[in-house]
Amino acid sequence: MLSQALGADLVVPALVFLRVGAMLAMLPGFSAAYVPLQIRLLLALAISILVAPVVGTKLPTTMSEGSMLLLVINEGLVGLYLGTLARIIVSALHGAGSLTATFASLANALTNDPVAEQQSATLAGFFSLFGLLAVFVTDLHHLMLQAIVASYDVLPAGDALPAGDLAGTTARLVADSFLLALQLAAPFFVVGVGYQFALGLMSRLMPQLSVFFVGIPLQVGLQMWVITLTISGIVLVFLNQFSQLMAALALPPA
Repeated sequence: MLSQALGADLVVPALVFLRVGAMLAMLPGFSAAYVPLQIRLLLALAISILVAPVVGTKLPTTMSEGSMLLLVINEGLVGLYLGTLARIIVSALHGAGSLTATFASLANALTNDPVAEQQSATLAGFFSLFGLLAVFVTDLHHLMLQAIVASYDVLPAGDALPAGDLAGTTARLVADSFLLALQLAAPFFVVGVGYQFALGLMSRLMPQLSVFFVGIPLQVGLQMWVITLTISGIVLVFLNQFSQLMAALALPPA
């Protein structure tokens, strides 16, 4: 029995730590490689101690060994699922940055993205890092932590996971994230299409014009100018959508 191995007072914090630790392993910002592993473990432990008294009555403590093993696996899967949902929402910024880099002819300018933890376009890394910084500055990361407590009402500990509902929620969230990425990159798409149309018209009127050597620097400069004009609006739109989507996870059902 888990209560015999840990003691009756440590069963609930241990079960909460499974869900919290798995969630922090996937949450954007908290799970980044630049955050030391010791800090993440201490943060997960501290949150578990704070959350345990709130959700302690919702956790079973007397179960058979087989049922307890399933409970441990389910708690870890729920934490990974919740963290993945938050990561999907933040990935809209990466998608918007990748689309913007394509419209600005900067898709081949790659750098190490600390948020996506992979090589990506420079603008994608800039959008992701800037947006994630805005999330923490505006304290919207608290919604991620509130989702831990609310998850015990939506996905009670010990119950079988509703695979169909989880898959449907993930599919809808991926669609919403992709739509948000298109909306954030819409100004650059409009400017890019208009610029390409004007450049094509100029090449017809002036065949001797070297489109590649003249057009690419102007396109890059124009899109950089558009970024300076729209970056604040892009971040505000993202924060609004992020708060709405995360609030749906952080608020318990009525």
